[in-house]
Amino acid sequence: MSRKVFIILLSWFCFWPLAAFSQQATLSIDPQEILIGSPAQMMIEVEVPAGGITIWPDVEEATDNNIEVLRFGVPDTITKGEHTLSLRQIHSITAWKDDFIPIPPLRFLHIANGDTIAFATEAQLFQVKGIEVDMEGLYKDIKPLFSIPYTFRELYPYLLILLALAIITFLIIRYFKKAKTPEETPAMTEKPGVPAHIAAISGLETLKRKQLWQKGEIKPYHSELTDILRKYVSRRFHVDAIEMTTSEVMHFLPHRLTDEDALGLIRSILEMADLVKFARFKPLPDEHALMMDRALEFVKSTIPEESEKE
Repeated sequence: MSRKVFIILLSWFCFWPLAAFSQQATLSIDPQEILIGSPAQMMIEVEVPAGGITIWPDVEEATDNNIEVLRFGVPDTITKGEHTLSLRQIHSITAWKDDFIPIPPLRFLHIANGDTIAFATEAQLFQVKGIEVDMEGLYKDIKPLFSIPYTFRELYPYLLILLALAIITFLIIRYFKKAKTPEETPAMTEKPGVPAHIAAISGLETLKRKQLWQKGEIKPYHSELTDILRKYVSRRFHVDAIEMTTSEVMHFLPHRLTDEDALGLIRSILEMADLVKFARFKPLPDEHALMMDRALEFVKSTIPEESEKE
């Protein structure tokens, strides 16, 4: 075998995995041609190694806001193998510019085991047509305005609102008339302080019942989850976690907590929340529930021994 052929084959074997992986993201638009303002479906499919985190691109930013997303789709798992995971995301899009709109490659990041893999879709061309106006047609007068009398069915909702307001006003006035003066009201005694771990577990259970991420409120869910943990860390370990960044918390907390498993739990929760709040990362549905389970596990694993005996 000649030296030239050997070098070509060696290069092919070395770079073939990267080339193959670069084709693991596909984008399709249906239909490829729309009238201005009409909806179309943008379907994105990716195939990534099992495990890790996949960061999806922002479609509107990637297209310089030439595309408007009417409805954002949630990444859905198509197939799940031992080594690979196939995901699909479908957006409802439109455009307001009468032109051929180029859609550049949408870039993805997959983070697993400390490694980051970048890959992208192929560029697409999306055609938007304007509405044709017959400029040679006959002009017609605008029809005059005419009034239509209101029906009882149209007035009925407003009558109910007025009745509800009248009842609420009556109840408020009656309440304040019967309310006691401040001198007659006995002073309320302050309840003993609730232990930090009980307050944290109660807060997490309350957050779970709100079902924020199930309603699409991803950022509020992770913000409230980390707020509960930061308050717990502040009370339990006397680390001002509420005013610290994630890196600062993970710098000072190991001086008060030596359990590596517990430190790993809170690190993963805080880093996931940072991705959601600052990088517009959209976790998979299973990852939301996983962060809640890890938060409860962290609090329960760090309960003081005195509280456990009680």
